[in-house]
Amino acid sequence: MPALQSTRQASQTPWFDSEPAEALRVLERQLLLPQLSVLPTQPWLWIAPSAAWLDDAQPGGRGLRLFRQGQGYAGDTRCALPLPLANESVNAVVLQHVTTGDADQLLDECERVLMPGGHLWLS
Repeated sequence: MPALQSTRQASQTPWFDSEPAEALRVLERQLLLPQLSVLPTQPWLWIAPSAAWLDDAQPGGRGLRLFRQGQGYAGDTRCALPLPLANESVNAVVLQHVTTGDADQLLDECERVLMPGGHLWLS
């Protein structure tokens, strides 16, 4: 009897780096960057599904761009949770398609690092 082919995707990164995902990336960027540009130039955090999604993610000011890699994150720095940021140290957090087993912990970290009145965008 032949082995059944799995229809499950091995990980989220291959799809997010595919051509069909490019349209979604462009659309989200068109919606997010204008929103971020009206904020004061306070530090920000941007977590994307892959490195390619961060290529042109520069909303101005100082920021940290990360993407999921293995059990942690890579990008402007390599880290794991908890994030290497001080409490209430960023004015905006962007989370793009971060459906992971540690999503609850990641959201807790976002709450910890956001300044009072800060913004959290989820897509």
